[in-house]
Amino acid sequence: MGYHSVAQTLKLFREQQGLSQEEFADGIMSVRHYARLENGETSVSKSTIDLLFNRLGMVAKRFFPYHLSNEELNVYMLRDEFDDCLAVEDDERMAAIFAEMEKQKMFKKGLHKQFLLKAKAALYNKRDNDYAAAKTVLQDAIKITIPMFEYSFVDKYLLGSEDIEIIVMLAKAEEQEGDTDIAVIILEKLAVNINARLIDKHEKARSLILVLYNLSNILGKLERFEEALKACTEALEFSERVRVYGLIPQLIFNKAYCLFYLNRRDNLQEMLQLAYYTGLSHGQKNTAEKIEKLALSLFDISIK
Repeated sequence: MGYHSVAQTLKLFREQQGLSQEEFADGIMSVRHYARLENGETSVSKSTIDLLFNRLGMVAKRFFPYHLSNEELNVYMLRDEFDDCLAVEDDERMAAIFAEMEKQKMFKKGLHKQFLLKAKAALYNKRDNDYAAAKTVLQDAIKITIPMFEYSFVDKYLLGSEDIEIIVMLAKAEEQEGDTDIAVIILEKLAVNINARLIDKHEKARSLILVLYNLSNILGKLERFEEALKACTEALEFSERVRVYGLIPQLIFNKAYCLFYLNRRDNLQEMLQLAYYTGLSHGQKNTAEKIEKLALSLFDISIK
């Protein structure tokens, strides 16, 4: 990789966004190290470059090719496999991958350690329903990149995609512990941050859809159905516009749920069927089965 060209690109975009070197590097590396990087005097890891570009609202691989060692390749393959298993709710495989990640020395520090902590929190949530433990681990994870992290400033921070996912998980942990108002505030602030800062339209859509989906869940539980419906509709529009389809089944179900309680039930069965079969077409068998069971238990509607 041409580190001089990376440095020039980072400097250009950083200055365009009015960020000082200290603001931009905070939580990632020392300002002295970053200054040397901008001057083309040193190099950094792929994961660090990823995070720096994420803070600019961009994706590094759109600009530069990567050349990974065998060890680095294995680390990223483990991370990708864990995320894939999380998406299809394969808890047993997630636990096995986590155990393998714990053995790798590259997961002992920095951004890979942050991912490991996020994975640990996901297992606390999925396997143990221990949301207090998950919240503690997530707070440790977010402070790797944002050392002085506080909920009050979620709309102000320079956040990478991993940061956004961790903050969403923190909001969900707060909600599970009964602090629903805090959870709503966190997600609303996060949506403001993403809308105001992220530049890459795909990453912006992916992050915003995740936030709006979780916001719609919590607002629905609070019986704030109009607000939840608005969040679902906005997320679905983003999904179609940018072709990010992973959460579409859940969003369609949430929209149907809101419409049911708002007494707008004309197309309820069709929407639930669409949610179910979209889940199946995307390989989300567990999601489809949950939608089928909820349709019957909540609305007395048989999808099949």
